[in-house]
Amino acid sequence: LKLAWKVVLPLANPAAAAMRRFVRHASVGAGAMLALSALQPRRGSEFVAASGAATRPARQSGLSGRSCLVYLGSSMGARPEYRRDTAEFGRLLAERGYVVVYGGGRLGLMGVLADSALGAGGEVHGVIPRDLVDRELAHTELTKLDVVGSMGERKARMLDLAGMVVATPGGLGTWEEFLEALSHAQLGYHSKPLGLLNTCGYYDPFLKMLETCADEGFMRKEFLSYVVVGDDPAELLQKLEAYTAPRVAKTFA
Repeated sequence: LKLAWKVVLPLANPAAAAMRRFVRHASVGAGAMLALSALQPRRGSEFVAASGAATRPARQSGLSGRSCLVYLGSSMGARPEYRRDTAEFGRLLAERGYVVVYGGGRLGLMGVLADSALGAGGEVHGVIPRDLVDRELAHTELTKLDVVGSMGERKARMLDLAGMVVATPGGLGTWEEFLEALSHAQLGYHSKPLGLLNTCGYYDPFLKMLETCADEGFMRKEFLSYVVVGDDPAELLQKLEAYTAPRVAKTFA
């Protein structure tokens, strides 16, 4: 059976610090309810009890407003500047009123981004596959956490939630996710701004490869304008906010 999972984190307060978080579990032909008591709730998060009744009016996620999807590494990387710029970007997004959407992990730069945005009073919406939750890799203090069945569902859900898309330094998964978002823009599936945080020139070889792709006739040169590049968080966010999607005719010749 194909399972659809969603985690809605519980309300925490000094009198209920040990409150359990419940997970609604829906499946074809089954409606079992599972409880996860090992995960700690975050203050101010929405809580849905096993009965399905909310203990207080559910707060809207704010995704109808401004949101930024961030692809980034689950490792810290070799340079301290990666951590510095990731933390600064999370803080800036929170201060500018963006809901931060990301892969829901607690390790590496993923955890740095989430903690920075939350520490600045922002909202963070994570999306993570169930098997990574089972391996205790999920960040347990987010505003909201969606648990899905696969990596493919995770990518689709995150992109659907995004108002704009950014990749900070990361590895194969980060590159693959960003390239998929770029490919979807090229096909006309969305017109969301796409940004690269180019800390210490990390993405220079990546950008050169895109240019080579265009030079060798595998991509139209106009599509290079879809990618917004900033060397620091403030510059990148400023460029993204001023971005207007170019009009490029979609052809497949």
